[in-house]
Amino acid sequence: MAGIRQYVVLSEEAAIATALWIFMAHLHHAQPDLFHVNPRLALLSPVMGCGKTTLLEVIGRLVPYALPTSNISPAAIFRVIEATGQVTLLIDELDSVKESSGHEELRGILNSGQTRIAAFVIRNVGENHEPRRFSTWCPMVLASIGQLPSTLQDRSITIPLKRRGPSDRITPIRRSKQAAEQAGRHLGSLASEIARWVADEGNKIGKVQPEAPTGLQDRAADNWSPLLTVAETIGSPWGEKARQAALTLSG
Repeated sequence: MAGIRQYVVLSEEAAIATALWIFMAHLHHAQPDLFHVNPRLALLSPVMGCGKTTLLEVIGRLVPYALPTSNISPAAIFRVIEATGQVTLLIDELDSVKESSGHEELRGILNSGQTRIAAFVIRNVGENHEPRRFSTWCPMVLASIGQLPSTLQDRSITIPLKRRGPSDRITPIRRSKQAAEQAGRHLGSLASEIARWVADEGNKIGKVQPEAPTGLQDRAADNWSPLLTVAETIGSPWGEKARQAALTLSG
């Protein structure tokens, strides 16, 4: 959590949610059928200059099989997921496609991957236009200026961002080549530690059944279920911290 806040201004609750989501992404790739729900992580800036792209870059260095993009067609999403088998999709500038002709199709595809049982789209392919099923089951981070469409935001854990104030201290990661390399080594080390934890403790995850805190609606409780499971497996005080973060961000 502190490793994330070193590079971008975040509330404690937002940093907790982001860190737990990163653990979930590692677990997803180690055990794709572990969780029934795969919430999107929505990085939302009210205006430009709030660190949205920086946070996306930090997350990209911490998750496995990161695939960042600032522009992607609806068809490319399910085709790259199907082709690679393992990918963590990081989509920036999602606000730029809200008015595009493919917006409705894109929203439908992003919506489809939230639950494992419905994480598929069907398209006609080949000269004979034979129907084929494509998977949309992968961790996704969606970064946007302004709100996401309501159906997509309802399937996401929202990370609100704000501009850095005069008293906020962060470590820039793009100011120089040396700064970027140092941040890369630091975040790479953290990613290795998370991967080791997943390898050592991942078998315990299925034995944990956390209760959602009172105050979350059904969809929000579903979204937070994997993160609360991770927090309870890590142990005290993370379970309580995660429940408080859930209430603050989604209650």
